[in-house]
Amino acid sequence: MNKFNLGVLLIAFIILGSCGKKNTTVNNNVPYVYVSIQVFKSLSENTYLATPGTYKYLTGGYKGIILAHTLDDKYLAFDRTCTFHPETSCAIIELDSATFNNYYCGKKTNHCCDSRYQADGFVVNGPATQPLKSYNVSQDANYIYITN
Repeated sequence: MNKFNLGVLLIAFIILGSCGKKNTTVNNNVPYVYVSIQVFKSLSENTYLATPGTYKYLTGGYKGIILAHTLDDKYLAFDRTCTFHPETSCAIIELDSATFNNYYCGKKTNHCCDSRYQADGFVVNGPATQPLKSYNVSQDANYIYITN
């Protein structure tokens, strides 16, 4: 077998070996979960989301999702999983509803790891080094769509 055929064979093995592999983690440590959520804006329990400075906890994602309508009139969606040891049961993100500026890991009075994240999901302090897992958010006249 000449060098050319050996090179072609090697490239074929590399290409075929990479096929079928699926990225199962996000941010290197938050497990991947398929997300496709529709929030009906006109439903009475969701109409308040039209007001900037509001949020809602949703089921889905790895440990739930926070849908936030920011003060600058944008919708953001984050997984509620703390990126520092996401497998621990207390590693659930809460929104500081008093300031609407920070997310924290654990309950407000009993933090899990003291990681804090700013409104855009990036780490402010604590042992976490990776931002919150964010989801794509789009909308039309009737729905807010959250996907990955």
